[in-house]
Amino acid sequence: MRFIILITLIWPTSLIADPAINTTYKYYLINTKTSAQLMSDLNHASPIKENGEIFHGHTDSNIRWKFSWQSKHGKCRISKVNTYVDITYTLPKRIHKTTDRDLQKIWDEWFPALLAHEKNHATHAINTATKIEQTIKNLTPYSNCKDLELAANKKGNILIKALNKLDKEYDKKTDHGQTEGAKLTSYF
Repeated sequence: MRFIILITLIWPTSLIADPAINTTYKYYLINTKTSAQLMSDLNHASPIKENGEIFHGHTDSNIRWKFSWQSKHGKCRISKVNTYVDITYTLPKRIHKTTDRDLQKIWDEWFPALLAHEKNHATHAINTATKIEQTIKNLTPYSNCKDLELAANKKGNILIKALNKLDKEYDKKTDHGQTEGAKLTSYF
């Protein structure tokens, strides 16, 4: 009975993947003093442009994985997997405080929604890194270690493509955050 309980306690923790996460915030500065200037100042200062459209926030993610294997009894199996996620947020930052109440109200409502939208993109990346780690850990043994390595990397790359698709679908579903209050046009 103790043996079964021990397995029950150990088994779930061996399946839990824990990616290493490195988070960076890059800010572009705006010198807005009134709500009337806000959209214009953000559009002018934002470095985030895609297909002729200007965005005010962006999340870049880079997922890497490293694994090792053991060859035993003519079979090669994964022995260790680590995943690493670099998250970089690009966001606006106001240089000056304001006495314009309308500007402060808009900023206080809009900016947290923008940040939450971008953090959802980061969560997608972190969840993908966890899936990559679990998927590689759970690969069945191969008779050839080179084939195991190729299979592991192929699985990881398939999940990266799925992440890119998920992020595009998320932006389409939310109209790049419009439905979540993350687009400034919602406040004018």
